Amino acid sequence: MPEQSKFGILALYTLHVLINKLHIPIGELVAADPKLGFVLHAQGIKFYEHADSTVSAISSKYAFNLKQFIRQADWQYQYQLLKDPLSLNKHSAAHVIDYLSFMHRLFIKEKLPYFSTIIQDFHHTTDDKRIADLKWAFPYFQEDFVHHIFEEEDHLFMYLRQLAKSIEEKKVSSKLMMDMEKCSIKDYSLHHLLDDDEMAGIRSLTNHYTHLPTDSLELRVLFFELREFEKELNFHARIENEVLFPKALTMENNVRMLIRNNRNSN
Repeated sequence: MPEQSKFGILALYTLHVLINKLHIPIGELVAADPKLGFVLHAQGIKFYEHADSTVSAISSKYAFNLKQFIRQADWQYQYQLLKDPLSLNKHSAAHVIDYLSFMHRLFIKEKLPYFSTIIQDFHHTTDDKRIADLKWAFPYFQEDFVHHIFEEEDHLFMYLRQLAKSIEEKKVSSKLMMDMEKCSIKDYSLHHLLDDDEMAGIRSLTNHYTHLPTDSLELRVLFFELREFEKELNFHARIENEVLFPKALTMENNVRMLIRNNRNSN
């Protein structure tokens, strides 16, 4: 039975801790903490092409910004400190939407291109079925995922911002009234629940991201990152289901009440 190799993940980087690791070969550094592969990618460095070099060495050779690398490594852990979706309840719906939009940009502009780069860089001569399947399937997954995010931004989030604006201004535009006739938060939430398991296909192709200790570093890091990405998506969905939609229902009801009050006063 294949075993899933376990990475020793550091809890949180500090400037002192990371500086002490800048002279360790990148292959060892990323094997110990796969999240650093993503941080290096953000600096334009493919960790699997520089496995024998050190961060200090490539910083000189490639005009690599060490301070930015350290800042981003620290941020990579900081932004994941939010553990309970309900902790966002203390914020307004507008702030929750801003947070979710920020995560959407991170997924689309940074995470998915990172995964795609690793997959496309795998040698074409490999007979590993997992890699062949990912090379074929991942572009379709990426396209569908981006389409889903844009739909959510262009329809649901736009609708919620209209609701918030109406409540703030105490007036309802004719466009919003027409939108409320065509859809509702209950419709959005039901559709969202049906679409929650976006990683099902990738999870199946990779046998739940299972890998061997003998697999290449890039494959082990990729499967680690895909598993982490699925956790992020599940957490993201919980924020929408447990925090955003209840707030949105309240806003929608408040706008309906505002419409009734305006009609009664005329």
